[in-house]
Amino acid sequence: MNTTTADSAAASPSPDLPVSAFERRFGHPPGLVVLFFAGMWERFAYFGARALLKLYMVNYLFVTLRQAVQGGSYVEVGNPDTVIGWGFIRHLLPALEPEQLQRCVAGAMPRLLEGNPSYHVMPLADAAAQSLAEQTCAAAPQASMIYGLYVGLVHLTPLLGGLLADRFLGQRRTMLGGGVLLATGYFAMAFDGSFFLALALVILGSGAFTPNVYAQVGGLYSRGDPRRDGGFTLFYLGINLGALFCNIVCGTLAVVVGWHASFVAAGVGMSIGLAISTLGQKYLSPLGLPTPGDKPASPPAKTATIVGLFVILCLLGAAFSALNEQQGNSLQAWADERAGSAWLLAVNPVAILVFAPLLDLFWRRQARTGTQPSGASKMAIGFFLLGLAFVAMMVGAKVLGAGQGSPLLPLFCTLLLTLGELYFLPISLSLVTKIFTVRGVSTMVALLLMSSLIGNALSGFLGVLAGTWSTAALFLILAVLAAGGGLAMLACRAPLKRAVASSV
Repeated sequence: MNTTTADSAAASPSPDLPVSAFERRFGHPPGLVVLFFAGMWERFAYFGARALLKLYMVNYLFVTLRQAVQGGSYVEVGNPDTVIGWGFIRHLLPALEPEQLQRCVAGAMPRLLEGNPSYHVMPLADAAAQSLAEQTCAAAPQASMIYGLYVGLVHLTPLLGGLLADRFLGQRRTMLGGGVLLATGYFAMAFDGSFFLALALVILGSGAFTPNVYAQVGGLYSRGDPRRDGGFTLFYLGINLGALFCNIVCGTLAVVVGWHASFVAAGVGMSIGLAISTLGQKYLSPLGLPTPGDKPASPPAKTATIVGLFVILCLLGAAFSALNEQQGNSLQAWADERAGSAWLLAVNPVAILVFAPLLDLFWRRQARTGTQPSGASKMAIGFFLLGLAFVAMMVGAKVLGAGQGSPLLPLFCTLLLTLGELYFLPISLSLVTKIFTVRGVSTMVALLLMSSLIGNALSGFLGVLAGTWSTAALFLILAVLAAGGGLAMLACRAPLKRAVASSV
């Protein structure tokens, strides 16, 4: 495996990034701890609130009395009239046609009239069931639209946050400002009236926070530091850790205490992350601050070729995400149908917690012996691991026979997919911070993150094949696509090496 000087050379910190006793002992700058926990708590807050958002709207906020008859250990009565702006926004959203509404109500009525004693849901009288069914059928599609717009804007605004940091405020100030907006937004969700204001604050805060926390991870390492990839991998572990335990905390609070308590928990989590970011400023790179009176100069001519490579990198990133997301799509469907493995998606975050620190140690050992692969080579390995997982699914399904399944097969494949994910996703972010070390790094990180969003959308189109192709054909196609992505990534090694050497 070829290596690059930038990846396998010994670390040579600049005067701005001195080696501390912490760094000598633990192998990474102390600033990584600051950003690890800042990112972890931000993801805790985001995913904790997002997981409850639609249920909050449909079961409480926009449907009067639904929570009271839904069952559970608490009873709250929502009132959509108290939500500032709901009357205006509701008229902007598409509504069901009368025939569709009538069909929806007819389908919901029997469940409401019968109740469900197992979940302490009592049957309703005809008039109450009719009213509740009409409210729910009218509000549910609008709640879905609000949820989709919210998630989409959260993934689009990082581009604005990156531009703001690169041109005006710097990474530190933009990230901290985003943290303040996020904490305020999550606390505002705990009040019914400020619901839409809260969503706006979270959207803007995410845009300011997300690209700059990633960019600052790259700023912890000097040019040629072989620990950078491992640092991004450990940071990736942190954000997955936050996403893993947020549902336990916020979900439990929503059931036991109430919706508002879960949003307060998200606000508290974000406040902890903000406090860690603020107190740990001295451990972050000075590159996170703007130079007074200095705006980015016009890029040199050679930057056009760097940017061209970046576009290719984004396209490959979208392709990787489309393939990797099959673990929650076609692979999950196969496991549920053939092996009853509804728990399969829980394997990925746990595997990340195990594999990420091991990979960091492995790559640092390779760096000491001069055998650490380049970033592009690692990303190619990530593609090939995905391909190997799909080949294993194809062969395993063939051996088991038609209609047969085993939970061990999707489990093994999920572990391979997770390993491939760690070889690609955090490394792609690390590579961007190697190429764009000063100018435009936050903006480029934001664009790369957006490519993952495109890939997630494409994953649905690939998943459609699950219903039209045989199992063997489906996973063969996925394996061929993954192998093609790996070969394309290998073809980019030499130009990416030159781009890192002439980073801007």
